[in-house]
Amino acid sequence: MKYNIEIQPLADHYVVAAKDHTTGNTVQVFTLNQSGVEMLNLLAEGKSIESISQILSEKYGVTIDLVASDVQIFVHSIEEKGLL
Repeated sequence: MKYNIEIQPLADHYVVAAKDHTTGNTVQVFTLNQSGVEMLNLLAEGKSIESISQILSEKYGVTIDLVASDVQIFVHSIEEKGLL
């Protein structure tokens, strides 16, 4: 990950703060749902898109093709935000 990530629950979502590794300053703040937080945490662990798709497919009992599409969209979204 490009930044340190701090996650705080807020109602049915999570507030995510991306902080600079050197200064600790908050660079970006955004919200995610539970599955978004799970994907972000798995990416932070160094898991591949394929691995994340498999893990979430098994956890939620949905097809890997459906999950893989969602994971790819999520990864693209956080890449656009400059987080990866």
